[in-house]
Amino acid sequence: MQLTEQDHVRASRTILAVVSLAATARTVSASVPLLASPQRLSDALGQANDAAGYSVAAEGDLVIVGARGADAGAANAGKVCVFRRTGSSWLQAGAVTEAFPTAQAQFGQTLAIDGSNAVICARDPDGSGRAWVHRRTASGLDTIGLPLALATAPSDGFGAATSIAGDWIAVSAPSRAGHGAVEIFRRTGSAWNHTQTIMPGTPAQSGLRFGASLSLSGTTLAIGCPGDASAGPEAGAVLVYRLGNGSTWELEATVRAADSAAADLFGAAVSTNGDRLVVGAYRADGAVADAGSVYVFRRSIGAWMFAQKLLPENALGQSDFGFAVAVSGDSIAIGAPAAVINGNRRGTTYLYRDTGTQVVPLLRTNGPSGSGNEFAGTSVSVTPNLLVAGAPLATINASYAGAATVVDYAADCDANGTPDALAIASGGADLNGDSIPDSCQCTGDLNGDGSVGGQDLGVLLGFWGTTASTFPRADINRDGLVTGADLGVLLSQWGSCG
Repeated sequence: MQLTEQDHVRASRTILAVVSLAATARTVSASVPLLASPQRLSDALGQANDAAGYSVAAEGDLVIVGARGADAGAANAGKVCVFRRTGSSWLQAGAVTEAFPTAQAQFGQTLAIDGSNAVICARDPDGSGRAWVHRRTASGLDTIGLPLALATAPSDGFGAATSIAGDWIAVSAPSRAGHGAVEIFRRTGSAWNHTQTIMPGTPAQSGLRFGASLSLSGTTLAIGCPGDASAGPEAGAVLVYRLGNGSTWELEATVRAADSAAADLFGAAVSTNGDRLVVGAYRADGAVADAGSVYVFRRSIGAWMFAQKLLPENALGQSDFGFAVAVSGDSIAIGAPAAVINGNRRGTTYLYRDTGTQVVPLLRTNGPSGSGNEFAGTSVSVTPNLLVAGAPLATINASYAGAATVVDYAADCDANGTPDALAIASGGADLNGDSIPDSCQCTGDLNGDGSVGGQDLGVLLGFWGTTASTFPRADINRDGLVTGADLGVLLSQWGSCG
């Protein structure tokens, strides 16, 4: 089923409401506490140029990380690394590849997860693409996926973006026919069937890139169109659809920024959850050219109202702030992968909270290695308690192998009302780098008997002057060597850990 021009005219009143309110809403740019050493998710078998972290998704205690450049059975065939949390630690639970890997497929270029299902996309050398649904298991994901059956055309870019919510999956083909399309699949029993093709209005703009980004939430589907030229070439727009009569997706609103300008790329990233819509315009001019910006909208009585515009910390030039966005409940994640930190494009990721009246920054995180051109924040995912960010150019294990970071921003070990991540970002000690404030644990208790004493001292001295590679806990401050600094920490905790 395709939508008609009449369908695309229905939302004009909503569009006017969005634009008229946008001029009065407030812009926020603030200094944000930095969590310098988030927990790292890296592939134990990572190789050079794997680009792990180009895509990420999280659900509960499961995180999946796309490594589209991995030579998994063929050159650049791609794979998806699976990580599970056990206690406070994240462990790799394996990896998923195509059943029959093909060269240059870049399996894992985009992915999404919701409940018991994950969608993973790949491309074909001719520019078409493929998508599979992988069921969640007790240990991770099924290694064999169910293909989403659809005939795709060369160069249509099928699989460039995907999203899943309950019984619905959306997969985009933003290059189809020069303007783009979005394919809709619905689950009936255990089968996923194609039910609808959503096309932009008629006549569609060439270069619209309809579906460059996607987000499904409940009965709402947001489709990014960064090539929309209504306010100038590549100013961008987002089309929002609602599920009507339980089976057909119908246009609800077209959302644009009131201050749109050419080349802003508004809609290059989009995420929706409930009545919140977050849109990235990563080439918008903030305090300096191409710093990037993010727009937050809230739905009220069927209309999407502009709420706030967010800018990167210090208005970093060409930081690509808004290259990736995600929203879950009142939490908003924003990637700025080109942010220059200490002379390199290390990138950074921001976490905000929407109070309902104002969007306020909570913290930002470094990449997995904290150095070099990592481009951390190329991809982001957020759940009610986890912030995940990908850094596909991080040098972990091998050059440009890539990795991801994960932060539990809800954990509060001492129940004092300040999340552990925020406490550490605000200056709290975390010498062993486990994302739990040292005030909540006894890092000098090396033998785990509940106290720090002679046996622990003996363990530490046994590793004196070494890297303690076989027993990393002996390097209490995680500086790479067991020395007097570690001894000082141990002696300061002498006695019962209670």
